Amino acid sequence: MGRSVAGNIAATGEPRLLDDLSATTEVVRPLFRERVRSLLGASLRVKREVVGVVHVGAHTVHHFTREDLHLLVRVAEGVSSALERARLYSLLDATVTAIPNGVMVYSPSGQVLRMNPAAESILAYLLSNALKYSPSGSDVEVGVSQRGQAIVVEVTDWGPGMSERWVVRQWLSLSKNCI
Repeated sequence: MGRSVAGNIAATGEPRLLDDLSATTEVVRPLFRERVRSLLGASLRVKREVVGVVHVGAHTVHHFTREDLHLLVRVAEGVSSALERARLYSLLDATVTAIPNGVMVYSPSGQVLRMNPAAESILAYLLSNALKYSPSGSDVEVGVSQRGQAIVVEVTDWGPGMSERWVVRQWLSLSKNCI
């Protein structure tokens, strides 16, 4: 960072308003200098750390206002927030995927946000089994409820049922395949 307009914005973290780039001694790429005459710039920050710069340019000398600069700063804040959310989602996704047990992540409203491969396998197995053994034309119900801190997913069908021993054996087999 340093000698360029974007580098100086990143280094200081301060927004910039440059009405005439030809009057600056800061390094500007030649192609950029040919096409842009006026510039607004603001830093992108994540957790107080500058991670980039966003700028808006005009092809002719233009007198941007403080309101224009303020608007660009607000846009930069929104972009920064989106970058942080994307980083956190990526971290959540990697963490959930790495867990060998079935994990489902829900929003506060109960919407499934993420399901790891083990949870997908378990749910697919339960649904497949319910459809396979239910009488033709009968319903298979999937319910989601909250019990304390846990979210419970229930699959109900109208098939002949399974012995407890068979359920334990199938569950152990399925668990080994998901790990």
